[in-house]
Amino acid sequence: MIQMLNSVAAGWGEIFLLAVIQNTIFLGLVFAALHILRNAPASVRYLIALAGLIKLVLPPFMRIPAIMSIPGVSGAGYGSLIPFGTGSDGGSAVAIPETAGESLTAAGALFSIWALIVLAGLVYTVSGSFRLALRLRGARPVIDKDIPAVPGIENIRVLRSGRIAIPITVAFLPGRIYVPSAWDRWTPSCRSMVLRHEMAHLNRRDGLVLIMQIIARAIYFFHPLVAMLDRRLSEYREMACDDATVGRDRDSSVEYSRYLVEIAESVVRCPAVCGSASALIRRKNELLARVSYQLEEGRMRSISRTRVIILAAAIVLLAVSLSWYRGDASTGDGYPQPPQPPKPPKEESGSGKRMVSVVLESDGVDIDGKSIDISQLDEALGIVGGDDPGSVMVRFECADNVPMGHVRIFHEALTEAGIDKIRYDKGEGEGLALQLPPKAARDRLDELPRDLVIDVAVGSGGDIFVGSQMVKAGDLTTTIKRSLEKSPEAVVVIRNEDETTYGDFVQVLGLLKKAGAQRIVVEFID
Repeated sequence: MIQMLNSVAAGWGEIFLLAVIQNTIFLGLVFAALHILRNAPASVRYLIALAGLIKLVLPPFMRIPAIMSIPGVSGAGYGSLIPFGTGSDGGSAVAIPETAGESLTAAGALFSIWALIVLAGLVYTVSGSFRLALRLRGARPVIDKDIPAVPGIENIRVLRSGRIAIPITVAFLPGRIYVPSAWDRWTPSCRSMVLRHEMAHLNRRDGLVLIMQIIARAIYFFHPLVAMLDRRLSEYREMACDDATVGRDRDSSVEYSRYLVEIAESVVRCPAVCGSASALIRRKNELLARVSYQLEEGRMRSISRTRVIILAAAIVLLAVSLSWYRGDASTGDGYPQPPQPPKPPKEESGSGKRMVSVVLESDGVDIDGKSIDISQLDEALGIVGGDDPGSVMVRFECADNVPMGHVRIFHEALTEAGIDKIRYDKGEGEGLALQLPPKAARDRLDELPRDLVIDVAVGSGGDIFVGSQMVKAGDLTTTIKRSLEKSPEAVVVIRNEDETTYGDFVQVLGLLKKAGAQRIVVEFID
């Protein structure tokens, strides 16, 4: 459970942090646009704010290839595999934290706290909606003669409840308008305007937007700009519905504003309305802005269509440009995934790759069936590489009991010849393909942070150490998996003594790839 939590947290941390940064920038631009459009109709400002809300609930969707995942180590090669260097200085082993026990990482703890708060927020909203549904169970239909002739009202059920203080529509109860028992005391004109307002909510599908607001509030509970956007959306939504209620008639604006004040004054206490409901009046202190908008700011609402179109296009363009995530260009995958074992290169005719067979024997070297003395290895590989050593893939084979000191000579000869692709033959018709990183990357290996280096030492007797901890071969895969879950981008360094056998080395290499190690460096200890 802890392993899975740490693994999920690692991917969440990368994606969510990037989303928070991008959305913060975008919301800042949205509020700048709202300031520019402060004299525009409420419906226009609502659409601008709605763009910010949509951006919040959509995950990043545009992949940007990760050119360099770890400082100083290139990600080029087969898949995202970064194989070995040939350091000969026998640098000291880099220890990693003990992996025998499971512990929650900092990212895992932060993700757990965030997830619990998000879940609590959603549960609170859902429970509030459930309580509201229970309050509305006793609602009775309003008789037809008491329902004013409002366009579209014939398809809507108007229900009266003595357990609410103001008219509302509820997102999870579509096609219904609930009115309070004070409905009987309202004039026909007041009833008509109230129904027009609630019909505007239904026609605009405001219930869907309310659901998006609930999700955004839960996910970004810590973000002040999200809270501010949520308030602005609610304010602009009610103002836009007020506009739909009164139209362009200024006398109607005055009359409607008076009704709003009268209804608010008749409410003894703040109405109990959940986040999934649209209410005619949610808070009395919100009335000032709405009445002021209707009575005083109406003459200021003038903005050219061209200006609105330009701003809308700019916001869409910014939303797309601020919706990227780091992906893997070689695999074409989406969000960060747990490390997967790299696949050996395909040996396809006409692919431009030249496969060269090298067999290391006790008395020499065999290159494509031609035996040479080991002292001539540098010259022979230089001829094999020719003018295009990058197109050469070397299939390397030797007996399991050959010491890695001999293999080390072969590695150094490969580097000298500029050949950087090798496939270790396991003697079972299967190869383990690796690629040498550039010298600059190998030189910067010691500069990597401790938590980005997993040190695996293979002793002359076949003993395996991960950091300072001895690990059995059967437990190595699990141990490396745990370490990679804590640091998915870590580099695994295999350190071999000259007396380490080739068979032991290939076994460890296979186990590392099985564990999902994608960045492997092979070094030799003097």
